[in-house]
Amino acid sequence: RKPRPGEQAQYRPTHSGAERIVYGGVALLPATHTKGNVLILLGTSLAAGEMASEFITNERLSSSFLEKLTLQAHGHLPYFEVLLKTVSISGQQSTPPEVVSCRTIPN
Repeated sequence: RKPRPGEQAQYRPTHSGAERIVYGGVALLPATHTKGNVLILLGTSLAAGEMASEFITNERLSSSFLEKLTLQAHGHLPYFEVLLKTVSISGQQSTPPEVVSCRTIPN
């Protein structure tokens, strides 16, 4: 809702033949009605949703991102939202996820 400098107001999938740029996201948020946390995965397409899932469950893909967040939060993983981008060809992810934007959320 409030883009930072250098961020777009909206991120929409784009088409170029069979190639699409798609977006997915991961959010770790506090549960609103119970103790605990909620992990939300989303995507603008099936390939984008799978990319978000792969990003957060694959240590090779997410470790540097999560380590950076943990260091910035002085040793604990903060609540966060991250927007990811990938290229999809014929509905299949073809490039590694790229972090487009990230927000940490205060407790």
